[in-house]
Amino acid sequence: MHEPKRAADTGCATCHASQRGRAQVGDRAITKGHVACTGCHAPHAFGKTEVKVAEYKYNNRNCYRIECVRADRNAGSYCYRSVLYIDKDSKIPIRTENYDW
Repeated sequence: MHEPKRAADTGCATCHASQRGRAQVGDRAITKGHVACTGCHAPHAFGKTEVKVAEYKYNNRNCYRIECVRADRNAGSYCYRSVLYIDKDSKIPIRTENYDW
């Protein structure tokens, strides 16, 4: 059963707060407004993705560089690797790179 948008925030926070170990997170880790409620643990079942975050300089701007590399090919991903550059001052993405399978 799907709930309206943003309804998942409370459910996920409640579920994760009751977990032990690495699955336990507080409100600080919950984003504001999931796209749709798909069940508490459905978002974790999309596959293994390695995420790297580093400070970077792009086009003479200080940025955060976020790289996601998917280990397994799945129908929900059109690329195996994505790189996003976010300006540190404005917090706005200034570049994205996507690499297809």
